[in-house]
Amino acid sequence: MKIKFDTYTKDVAAAASAFSSLYPYCKDLTLNKSSTISNWGEECLNIYGEIDTTNMNVLESALPDGTFNQDTDKSCYL
Repeated sequence: MKIKFDTYTKDVAAAASAFSSLYPYCKDLTLNKSSTISNWGEECLNIYGEIDTTNMNVLESALPDGTFNQDTDKSCYL
């Protein structure tokens, strides 16, 4: 079974690392920069894609709590 994920960060290094970690396991993996959807008042990075549930441990370690957030209305993580 596949699941989709969609999360945000302001940490460029964390976003690049997550993308590298997830790339071999994900379908339709995307990393982009956006300033229009962030309620943090500055640019943020959005990473989203699809991964098989057998690789959930990869997803969890690539997107640690405290660095990534699904809601840009919440506080910034840097």
